[in-house]
Amino acid sequence: MGGSSKHHTETDYQAASVTAAPDGIHPENDIPGISNMRRSIFQIQTRIVVSRVDIAQIQQRPVVTFLENQHLIATKRIGELEMKGKTVLVTGANGGLGLFVTQAFLDAGATVAGTSRKIQSSDFKNAAFAAIAADISTPEGAKGLLDQVIARFGRIDVLAHTVGAFTGGQSIADTDDATFRKMFDVNFNSAFYLLRAVIPGMRKTGNGRIVAIGSRAAMDPGAGVGAYSASKAALVSLIRTVAAENKDAGMTANVILPGTIDTPANRRAIPNADVSKWVKPANIASLVVWLAGEAGRDVNGAVIPVYGKDV
Repeated sequence: MGGSSKHHTETDYQAASVTAAPDGIHPENDIPGISNMRRSIFQIQTRIVVSRVDIAQIQQRPVVTFLENQHLIATKRIGELEMKGKTVLVTGANGGLGLFVTQAFLDAGATVAGTSRKIQSSDFKNAAFAAIAADISTPEGAKGLLDQVIARFGRIDVLAHTVGAFTGGQSIADTDDATFRKMFDVNFNSAFYLLRAVIPGMRKTGNGRIVAIGSRAAMDPGAGVGAYSASKAALVSLIRTVAAENKDAGMTANVILPGTIDTPANRRAIPNADVSKWVKPANIASLVVWLAGEAGRDVNGAVIPVYGKDV
């Protein structure tokens, strides 16, 4: 989900069209030689809007802008193709963070099976998205989800596990059994059941990727969030164990530990907070896709802090 764009002003000059160069000739690698090329090889037609610009800018800007545009196009295409042909399972796909993670994988060209207890295909207007409702906090629910994904797509290349829940405000001495069980059911057991189901098939692919979302509280616990912190710490240990056990099969498993994420739910829960210090979900999503791609193949067993400005 994120990217940069070039905003043109009246003093910018854009290349309107470029004729294709023959094989072996790459104008972008030979800027000084452009003026010597025959027009039939490399022709730039420019649309010029002049606003207090000297003649040197007029002469140089069309070439520079062309190269900038080509770089942006190439970068965009690389991003679009990064996950092409990959099947990604995203848990919590329509949650505060899951929305961004799912969209980021779709933008990267992946086929995404998105799951949550309540989810529908219309949540994402993309033909590459499939909604599968499931409760993965039980062994049966996790296995049933896996069976549906495999039946439809044949394999799972990437598991992006974003499911999580938070309950706080009680000391350890005051934490009731129901709260403790809920934190572990959602934050730990769901990951365990799903990993147990996914790993055997993922090992066969030779390059499976697992990325889980933990919490800063796993490494930096505070008063009143004991059950939550413990469940997230257990998740870290689980993911690192998976990384160690499956590196021989070319798999990687990593866990991201965000600080407070800037989601609508968190803004409602903490209305007077300085949200400028919070972590942007789009940035986490970009990291998840990077870890799942070719560039992240050498990162395994990592516990990655993403704390924003609140450090």
